[in-house]
Amino acid sequence: MKTIQQVIKGLDSRELEEQYRRQYPLNIYSLEDCDALTIGVFKSYESKRFQEFLDKLKKIEPVKCEDGQGILVAHKADTTTFSSGFDVDLIFLEDLMNKEDLGKVECYDYEFTPQNVCVGFLVADTEFNKRSLMELVVRFLFEVSYHGYEQEGLEKAIRELNRASRECEIYEKMIEEGKKIPFVMRSLPDEQEEKTLEEELYDEYVKAGRRYTAFCREREYEIVKKQLIEDQNQ
Repeated sequence: MKTIQQVIKGLDSRELEEQYRRQYPLNIYSLEDCDALTIGVFKSYESKRFQEFLDKLKKIEPVKCEDGQGILVAHKADTTTFSSGFDVDLIFLEDLMNKEDLGKVECYDYEFTPQNVCVGFLVADTEFNKRSLMELVVRFLFEVSYHGYEQEGLEKAIRELNRASRECEIYEKMIEEGKKIPFVMRSLPDEQEEKTLEEELYDEYVKAGRRYTAFCREREYEIVKKQLIEDQNQ
Protein backbone atom coordinates (compact mmCIF):
# COMPACT_ATOMS: atom_id res chain seq x y z
CA MET A 1 0.00 0.00 0.00
CA LYS A 2 1.06 3.57 -0.66
CA THR A 3 0.60 6.45 1.75
CA ILE A 4 -1.88 9.15 0.81
CA GLN A 5 1.09 11.50 0.44
CA GLN A 6 2.62 9.23 -2.21
CA VAL A 7 -0.74 8.99 -3.99
CA ILE A 8 -1.12 12.79 -4.09
CA LYS A 9 2.39 13.13 -5.52
CA GLY A 10 1.41 10.81 -8.37
CA LEU A 11 -1.70 12.76 -9.41
CA ASP A 12 -1.95 15.78 -11.70
CA SER A 13 -2.34 18.83 -9.43
CA ARG A 14 -4.54 20.79 -11.85
CA GLU A 15 -6.86 17.86 -12.48
CA LEU A 16 -7.08 17.31 -8.74
CA GLU A 17 -8.03 20.95 -8.23
CA GLU A 18 -10.76 20.69 -10.88
CA GLN A 19 -12.18 17.57 -9.24
CA TYR A 20 -12.05 19.24 -5.83
CA ARG A 21 -13.93 22.32 -7.05
CA ARG A 22 -16.64 20.18 -8.62
CA GLN A 23 -17.25 18.59 -5.25
CA TYR A 24 -16.59 21.69 -3.11
CA PRO A 25 -17.29 24.88 -5.11
CA LEU A 26 -15.67 28.19 -4.31
CA ASN A 27 -17.50 30.55 -1.96
CA ILE A 28 -16.50 34.18 -2.43
CA TYR A 29 -18.24 35.12 0.81
CA SER A 30 -15.63 33.12 2.74
CA LEU A 31 -13.41 36.21 2.40
CA GLU A 32 -13.90 39.16 4.73
CA ASP A 33 -13.25 41.77 2.02
CA CYS A 34 -14.99 40.06 -0.90
CA ASP A 35 -16.50 43.34 -2.21
CA ALA A 36 -13.09 44.47 -3.39
CA LEU A 37 -12.53 41.40 -5.60
CA THR A 38 -13.69 40.39 -9.05
CA ILE A 39 -14.67 36.76 -9.65
CA GLY A 40 -11.59 36.27 -11.83
CA VAL A 41 -9.20 37.61 -9.20
CA PHE A 42 -10.84 35.49 -6.51
CA LYS A 43 -10.57 32.31 -8.60
CA SER A 44 -6.90 33.02 -9.30
CA TYR A 45 -6.24 33.74 -5.62
CA GLU A 46 -7.95 30.53 -4.46
CA SER A 47 -6.22 28.44 -7.14
CA LYS A 48 -2.83 29.70 -5.95
CA ARG A 49 -3.70 28.88 -2.34
CA PHE A 50 -4.94 25.41 -3.25
CA GLN A 51 -1.81 24.57 -5.23
CA GLU A 52 0.36 25.79 -2.34
CA PHE A 53 -1.69 23.55 -0.06
CA LEU A 54 -1.02 20.53 -2.30
CA ASP A 55 2.69 21.34 -2.47
CA LYS A 56 2.80 21.48 1.32
CA LEU A 57 1.16 18.06 1.68
CA LYS A 58 3.63 16.59 -0.81
CA LYS A 59 6.66 17.94 1.06
CA ILE A 60 5.89 17.75 4.77
CA GLU A 61 7.61 15.03 6.78
CA PRO A 62 5.04 12.46 7.94
CA VAL A 63 4.73 11.99 11.71
CA LYS A 64 3.78 8.61 13.14
CA CYS A 65 0.22 8.43 14.43
CA GLU A 66 0.08 7.58 18.14
CA ASP A 67 -3.13 5.59 17.63
CA GLY A 68 -1.52 3.21 15.12
CA GLN A 69 -1.40 2.85 11.34
CA GLY A 70 -4.40 4.47 9.68
CA ILE A 71 -5.87 3.07 6.45
CA LEU A 72 -8.25 4.88 4.10
CA VAL A 73 -10.93 2.62 2.64
CA ALA A 74 -13.55 3.79 0.12
CA HIS A 75 -16.86 1.99 -0.29
CA LYS A 76 -20.29 2.38 -1.83
CA ALA A 77 -22.96 3.90 0.39
CA ASP A 78 -26.68 4.59 0.41
CA THR A 79 -27.78 7.88 -1.12
CA THR A 80 -30.14 8.79 1.75
CA THR A 81 -27.10 9.50 3.96
CA PHE A 82 -24.38 10.02 1.34
CA SER A 83 -25.72 11.91 -1.67
CA SER A 84 -22.79 10.76 -3.81
CA GLY A 85 -23.38 7.09 -3.01
CA PHE A 86 -19.76 6.96 -1.87
CA ASP A 87 -17.86 7.28 1.40
CA VAL A 88 -14.31 6.97 2.71
CA ASP A 89 -13.49 5.51 6.12
CA LEU A 90 -10.38 5.91 8.22
CA ILE A 91 -9.76 2.68 10.11
CA PHE A 92 -6.74 1.40 12.02
CA LEU A 93 -4.77 -1.68 11.04
CA GLU A 94 -4.63 -3.25 14.51
CA ASP A 95 -8.38 -2.87 15.04
CA LEU A 96 -9.11 -4.42 11.64
CA MET A 97 -6.82 -7.41 12.23
CA ASN A 98 -8.02 -8.10 15.77
CA LYS A 99 -11.78 -8.13 15.18
CA GLU A 100 -13.58 -11.15 13.78
CA ASP A 101 -16.82 -9.20 13.34
CA LEU A 102 -15.91 -6.55 10.76
CA GLY A 103 -19.11 -4.67 11.57
CA LYS A 104 -17.46 -3.72 14.86
CA VAL A 105 -14.36 -2.17 13.27
CA GLU A 106 -14.30 1.49 14.27
CA CYS A 107 -13.95 4.26 11.68
CA TYR A 108 -12.85 7.77 12.57
CA ASP A 109 -12.99 11.39 11.48
CA TYR A 110 -9.66 13.19 11.23
CA GLU A 111 -10.40 16.87 10.68
CA PHE A 112 -8.88 17.56 14.12
CA THR A 113 -5.67 15.65 13.30
CA PRO A 114 -2.49 17.53 12.24
CA GLN A 115 -1.78 17.27 8.53
CA ASN A 116 1.70 15.83 9.06
CA VAL A 117 0.04 12.85 10.76
CA CYS A 118 -2.69 12.47 8.13
CA VAL A 119 -0.28 12.26 5.18
CA GLY A 120 1.04 9.01 6.64
CA PHE A 121 -2.30 7.21 6.31
CA LEU A 122 -2.19 4.25 3.93
CA VAL A 123 -4.55 3.95 0.97
CA ALA A 124 -6.02 0.44 0.81
CA ASP A 125 -4.99 -1.40 -2.35
CA THR A 126 -8.52 -2.48 -3.34
CA GLU A 127 -10.13 -2.37 -6.77
CA PHE A 128 -12.80 0.02 -5.52
CA ASN A 129 -10.16 2.39 -4.13
CA LYS A 130 -8.34 2.30 -7.47
CA ARG A 131 -11.52 3.10 -9.41
CA SER A 132 -12.44 5.87 -6.95
CA LEU A 133 -8.93 7.20 -6.32
CA MET A 134 -9.58 10.80 -7.33
CA GLU A 135 -12.77 10.98 -5.26
CA LEU A 136 -10.95 9.44 -2.28
CA VAL A 137 -8.16 12.01 -2.46
CA VAL A 138 -10.65 14.87 -2.83
CA ARG A 139 -12.44 13.70 0.33
CA PHE A 140 -9.10 13.47 2.14
CA LEU A 141 -8.15 17.01 1.09
CA PHE A 142 -11.48 18.33 2.36
CA GLU A 143 -11.03 16.65 5.73
CA VAL A 144 -7.46 17.85 6.32
CA SER A 145 -8.33 21.43 5.28
CA TYR A 146 -11.61 21.58 7.22
CA HIS A 147 -10.04 24.14 9.57
CA GLY A 148 -8.08 25.90 6.82
CA TYR A 149 -5.37 24.99 4.33
CA GLU A 150 -2.82 25.71 7.06
CA GLN A 151 -5.19 24.39 9.75
CA GLU A 152 -5.18 27.92 11.12
CA GLY A 153 -8.49 27.36 12.87
CA LEU A 154 -7.49 24.01 14.41
CA GLU A 155 -6.37 25.21 17.84
CA LYS A 156 -9.59 27.15 18.39
CA ALA A 157 -11.69 24.20 17.19
CA ILE A 158 -9.89 21.82 19.59
CA ARG A 159 -10.44 24.24 22.50
CA GLU A 160 -14.15 24.40 21.68
CA LEU A 161 -14.32 20.62 21.36
CA ASN A 162 -12.62 20.14 24.72
CA ARG A 163 -14.94 22.70 26.34
CA ALA A 164 -18.01 20.92 24.97
CA SER A 165 -16.62 17.58 26.17
CA ARG A 166 -16.09 18.96 29.69
CA GLU A 167 -19.65 20.34 29.73
CA CYS A 168 -21.01 16.91 28.77
CA GLU A 169 -19.02 15.32 31.60
CA ILE A 170 -20.37 17.90 34.07
CA TYR A 171 -23.97 17.32 32.96
CA GLU A 172 -23.54 13.54 33.13
CA LYS A 173 -22.24 13.85 36.69
CA MET A 174 -25.12 16.14 37.64
CA ILE A 175 -27.62 13.63 36.27
CA GLU A 176 -25.96 10.80 38.22
CA GLU A 177 -26.18 12.87 41.42
CA GLY A 178 -29.81 13.71 40.76
CA LYS A 179 -29.18 17.43 40.38
CA LYS A 180 -31.13 19.74 38.08
CA ILE A 181 -29.37 20.68 34.87
CA PRO A 182 -29.60 24.24 33.45
CA PHE A 183 -31.95 23.43 30.60
CA VAL A 184 -35.26 21.67 30.17
CA MET A 185 -35.34 18.49 28.12
CA ARG A 186 -38.39 18.19 25.93
CA SER A 187 -40.18 14.97 26.71
CA LEU A 188 -41.81 12.84 24.06
CA PRO A 189 -45.59 12.57 24.09
CA ASP A 190 -47.00 9.55 25.93
CA GLU A 191 -48.64 8.24 22.80
CA GLN A 192 -46.90 8.31 19.45
CA GLU A 193 -49.09 9.22 16.49
CA GLU A 194 -49.71 6.35 14.15
CA LYS A 195 -47.46 6.54 11.12
CA THR A 196 -48.85 6.82 7.64
CA LEU A 197 -48.05 4.16 5.06
CA GLU A 198 -45.73 6.63 3.35
CA GLU A 199 -43.79 7.20 6.58
CA GLU A 200 -43.53 3.46 7.26
CA LEU A 201 -42.26 2.80 3.74
CA TYR A 202 -39.73 5.63 4.04
CA ASP A 203 -38.46 4.19 7.35
CA GLU A 204 -37.98 0.82 5.66
CA TYR A 205 -36.17 2.55 2.79
CA VAL A 206 -33.78 4.32 5.20
CA LYS A 207 -33.11 1.12 7.16
CA ALA A 208 -32.42 -0.79 3.93
CA GLY A 209 -29.98 1.96 2.90
CA ARG A 210 -28.11 1.64 6.17
CA ARG A 211 -27.89 -2.14 5.76
CA TYR A 212 -26.59 -1.62 2.23
CA THR A 213 -23.89 0.79 3.44
CA ALA A 214 -22.87 -1.61 6.23
CA PHE A 215 -22.67 -4.48 3.72
CA CYS A 216 -20.50 -2.48 1.29
CA ARG A 217 -18.27 -1.23 4.10
CA GLU A 218 -17.69 -4.70 5.56
CA ARG A 219 -17.06 -6.18 2.12
CA GLU A 220 -14.21 -3.70 1.51
CA TYR A 221 -12.84 -4.25 5.02
CA GLU A 222 -12.78 -8.00 4.35
CA ILE A 223 -10.81 -7.48 1.12
CA VAL A 224 -8.26 -5.27 2.93
CA LYS A 225 -7.88 -7.74 5.80
CA LYS A 226 -7.39 -10.66 3.41
CA GLN A 227 -4.68 -8.73 1.54
CA LEU A 228 -2.89 -7.89 4.80
CA ILE A 229 -2.95 -11.53 5.94
CA GLU A 230 -1.57 -12.66 2.57
CA ASP A 231 1.21 -10.07 2.80
CA GLN A 232 2.12 -11.31 6.29
CA ASN A 233 2.31 -14.93 5.06
CA GLN A 234 4.61 -14.17 2.16
